[in-house]
Amino acid sequence: MSDAQSKAAIDFEEQLRGEFLGETKDRLNNCQCALYELTKDDDEKRQNLLRLHHEVHAIKGMAASFGFPSITMIAHKMEDYLSDATDYDERCVSDVQTFLDRLSEIVDQEEDLGSRTAEVLKSLPQRRSFDTADIELRDVEVLVVTPARAVKQGVSRELQACGYRVTFANSSIQALEFACTLKPAMVIVAATLDVLSGFDLVRALAAMDATDGVRVGLLTSFDSDHPDLKRLPADTQIIRLGGNLRDDLGNMIADFESLTGAAA
Repeated sequence: MSDAQSKAAIDFEEQLRGEFLGETKDRLNNCQCALYELTKDDDEKRQNLLRLHHEVHAIKGMAASFGFPSITMIAHKMEDYLSDATDYDERCVSDVQTFLDRLSEIVDQEEDLGSRTAEVLKSLPQRRSFDTADIELRDVEVLVVTPARAVKQGVSRELQACGYRVTFANSSIQALEFACTLKPAMVIVAATLDVLSGFDLVRALAAMDATDGVRVGLLTSFDSDHPDLKRLPADTQIIRLGGNLRDDLGNMIADFESLTGAAA
């Protein structure tokens, strides 16, 4: 490729990047308008909620392609927050505003967060399904990897009751990105995932320097003598779905706290 062709390619990439930033500003403005409408108009609440979801999803889908992976991850966490929200009181509106502010800051600066991504992700609000006034919130991040909403709810409730922060990933590829960026204390993985199975993801996490020392649990309904379970790293915590989930998850939490002193 000649110098002229290289320059033309760079100029084209910069043009596309600029168009993405401009479009994202417009979408964030739309989110701001939808959030404002949510606070004052019950008749249009569902329509404005869908509008908010649509704009955030579109931002998430485009950002990584234009060199803004931190926007993708923040938008993903915002989607998780919105999916769990059932009422839009003052605190919820303030939390959603925080997400929009963080996204707007990146767009205005026209630069990805880079090494600051984990710090910002951990500072974002988290929706909790029960009153946490009597729970000591701890600086412990847990990544839960499953596309199943019911499993997410059951696992996150137990973790949040311990004061832990929870981030969700729906797929194995998404999980690898979050695990390497967030450096969570624990990763809990469903056995059935797309692209890589949960078994492969557990082995990958154990093999990577970026996730060295992370405690890993596998959510499964397989019998204990299943051959894939025998190929897992020896320290993998097996968390059985169904009636055993709470006890098995409690054992993993107890082991983690005894090893790290997290309960202190």
